[in-house]
Amino acid sequence: MEQIIELKNVQEAVNLARTFKEQGKYVFFRGQFNSTWNVVSSLARWQHLEKDEDNYNRRIMRFYEFCKKTAELAYLCEKEHVDELVAIMQHYGIPTHYIDFTRDPSIAAFFASDGENAVSGQYSSIVCLEQKDIDIIDQISREVNIVGNLQSPENSLLEIEVTHLWRLQAQQGIFLFMPFSNFEESYSYALDRIVFPTAGIVQSPLRNEIYPSRKSPLESLLDHYFDNEQKLINNKRIKEWFSELQKKHPATTSYMEAKDNLSSMKDYLKKEAKPCQSWMDANIKIWQQS
Repeated sequence: MEQIIELKNVQEAVNLARTFKEQGKYVFFRGQFNSTWNVVSSLARWQHLEKDEDNYNRRIMRFYEFCKKTAELAYLCEKEHVDELVAIMQHYGIPTHYIDFTRDPSIAAFFASDGENAVSGQYSSIVCLEQKDIDIIDQISREVNIVGNLQSPENSLLEIEVTHLWRLQAQQGIFLFMPFSNFEESYSYALDRIVFPTAGIVQSPLRNEIYPSRKSPLESLLDHYFDNEQKLINNKRIKEWFSELQKKHPATTSYMEAKDNLSSMKDYLKKEAKPCQSWMDANIKIWQQS
């Protein structure tokens, strides 16, 4: 039977969660900005909202190839390091079957209270995980073959140490492998929660402690890759937006990617338009020189 404890504010929730941890009742915690959300993996959420599996697979393969060609990351492509590879994917926004939990209730509270667009009367929650929950999820994971392309780990709870991933270390992160579209709903098994009004933030930790401003060489490398990855995603969205815009307004000019030669910009002008002098080939060549 799900236990829901309602408190007045986030700090009371932290204090109670700490007491539970000291008593050995719960071992891991997860903060959720909205208490009505079920505990669902990022991949399950993605599958519910989108159907472009080919694009998702290409995204994974791009990251895999990047790691394979990068000396510092090549080891992640070895079979025994697959959990570390997926942990990095999870922390950098590629949907996976992993769900983030933490050993520290105050860190869970940070994620429960750190958000925008809260509506009046909304409640946040700290989801509390005990060993009994982990055992049941383990059992069901073994019985149900819905793992997909990723090999199912022997245990649902994964303690993964990624060398120099300081963000994971700062958040005292641990992962729950959850290969279900909606475990709580499908199996009528709701995890216990401490709920409180979505107002105010936890006293500690601070944001720069959760997301350290200093970054390791590994994190700087990953930041560079995922910045470029985000540009690809944004470019795809802009193309789709232009396509919809042209359906409504046929006179709209075509979408031109940044990789197009500057000299081709004249082709996108209306026939009656006169190009600016700075667009002339002689002037453009200056900017095209290495």
